[in-house]
Amino acid sequence: MENFEEFNQLWESQPILTQTANPNETLEKAENHLRYLKRGKIWTILILGSLMVGLFLYLGWAISHDFTGMISGLGLMISAISIRLGLEFISTYRFNTISLESSLTAFHDRVVAFYVWQNVVNKIFIPILYLLYLVGFTMLLPYFKQSLSSGMYWYVLFSGYGFLLGFTWVIWRKIKMENRILETLKKISSEEGTG
Repeated sequence: MENFEEFNQLWESQPILTQTANPNETLEKAENHLRYLKRGKIWTILILGSLMVGLFLYLGWAISHDFTGMISGLGLMISAISIRLGLEFISTYRFNTISLESSLTAFHDRVVAFYVWQNVVNKIFIPILYLLYLVGFTMLLPYFKQSLSSGMYWYVLFSGYGFLLGFTWVIWRKIKMENRILETLKKISSEEGTG
């Protein structure tokens, strides 16, 4: 009987666990996060599309003013942005396959597949495309030096490379965040598999 008393005391001394979040709160957080990601995708497409329009307008101007030497640099930049825009459309399509109405397993698998795709894009395609864009911009510099005033040339030089450097930092932070999310999702998958 003494063991039963000890067991009873131990049972009664347990902390009472309370549920920290109800399913509706969790679902709302997931919906908000998906909306946030979707807005980010839309903004990325709009920014890349605007850049494409600007580069095509500049290409038209260069051709009309017989700056044919600029075509290869602009061509590299336009190619890099076009491929990046295509990858973003693919990514958005993959993102749109994620549905909160699906089962938890299907939802989890879709999110993991999305972030694995993003990881491939971020680690393989983005650096290559970024380098193409950088080479294209660098190829334009001699033409800028010939056709712009000294002050404007230095402005273009520093703001161009400064923007590219800042953009690199933004991409690096985004990659780190997405890698953390992917690792967490994979950890959840491995815990479910062993649990």
